[in-house]
Amino acid sequence: MPLILIFSPETPEYGQRLAQLVEEDGRFDAEVQVVESAEVLRVKMYFPNVKMVIVTLSKTLDLGIGPTLEWFFNQGGGLVGLGFSSHRVATLNASAKVFPAFGNSYVSGFYDAPNRRFMVTHLKEEEDAISDGIGDFNISGHKVILSFNGSANKYLPQYPEEGSYKVLYREANTGAPTIFKYENVGVSLTFACFAGEDFERSPSYHGRFTSDEIFIQLFTNSLAWVWESENKFEESMEGARQYFEEEDQEREAAIQGGKDLNRKAETWRTTRTVLILLFAAIGVIAVYWVTFTRKSEM
Repeated sequence: MPLILIFSPETPEYGQRLAQLVEEDGRFDAEVQVVESAEVLRVKMYFPNVKMVIVTLSKTLDLGIGPTLEWFFNQGGGLVGLGFSSHRVATLNASAKVFPAFGNSYVSGFYDAPNRRFMVTHLKEEEDAISDGIGDFNISGHKVILSFNGSANKYLPQYPEEGSYKVLYREANTGAPTIFKYENVGVSLTFACFAGEDFERSPSYHGRFTSDEIFIQLFTNSLAWVWESENKFEESMEGARQYFEEEDQEREAAIQGGKDLNRKAETWRTTRTVLILLFAAIGVIAVYWVTFTRKSEM
């Protein structure tokens, strides 16, 4: 069965909520696992049955997952990144090669005082099946990750040097992309926002947006696009099948070789027994001849 990994370190409740959305959607016949350990993630991403990886990071902390994300993507894998997964401190080159926001900073949304929350305005850029029926929208969100020019104090546009890159939404004030698709060897969908936390009083609490129908539609439609577009799973599973078939053949050959050796050993034991009996019979005859026949001749 295909496996979907959700990496949500330090925010297990956020990860479980995303897993719930995946399982309730009905378009994904797969096992879903929420992973909190970076070491476990690095190991599991090499499993051949991993079809999709979802990465959500709530802070700029390098957990050493960037190279593994790049490897998976370069094998044709499909990924969805949320929050600081597109920040270079957190994922190194993967912030340009996998989730290409080229993030080096973030900006906060505007503060909605009556509701005591931060909001981000997303302006629609291009039509796409993922955002079908959704126009511009405001949604609870605290941080938008972006490429920032500190000297000019503004968003610095950067784009991948190769592959297909499509912006679905941009943040209203800076113009920085907030939701975008990227296709090269692998495929990815980046939410350069939604850096959710588990603490309910936090301005980044995931519950402020994960129950919003707009988020649910965008998130699950993004998964569906990645699910259909990735090309690693079938190739990896075929490689695994071939590997185990070769292993079975080698094991059968070893077993057959052992049986052949056993037959040869048994044949030798039988031959040796016959020879022993033959020589014993010859010995008996010789003793008889010396003892009785020669004596009678004398």
